[in-house]
This record gives sequence, C-alpha cells and structure tokens, in this order.
Amino acid sequence: MDTPVFAEGRIPTHALDFGDEATVTLSLKRRNDNVFEGNPNDKFGLFLGNFKGKFVVGVHNLGNKLSFNATEVFETVEEMQSKWQLD
Repeated sequence: MDTPVFAEGRIPTHALDFGDEATVTLSLKRRNDNVFEGNPNDKFGLFLGNFKGKFVVGVHNLGNKLSFNATEVFETVEEMQSKWQLD
C-alpha cells in the first residue's frame, strides 16, 4: 500500500470525511443501502488506503472486522464516497 498501515489518525467531521492517510482503517458502511436487507456481509467495510493511485475498501464479514470477503477499488475519492460513508 502507498499509505502506512497505522497512519496517525484524526477525528472526521462528517460522514464523508475520509479518504486520506489519516483515515486509513476507519469503519465504513454502504451509502443509501438498508443494512437489514440482503447479504449482511456486503454492508460494512474498512478504508484500506491508497494503493497505486486507487482507493481501496475492504468489505468484511459481519462481526469480524479483519476478515475480508472482498475488496473494492475506486479511481477517485469521490467515486468511493458515492458508495461508502463512515459508520
């Protein structure tokens, strides 16, 4: 990854205040999605940082924050934030 695994964090000010080095490993949830419908293992994730210019979210299994069942890669922070927000 191009960002450190344990970056010095900061306190976000709103639901879309993530996507930089200081917000790596913050918990996310899907935007505009009912968390009680569909597959619960597709609703929550962690912001994993920037890798080779792409923004990566690890989608995790409910109840196990570090057990990823998928990753999603986005070209821009804005694209990532259109699908994910801070939990």
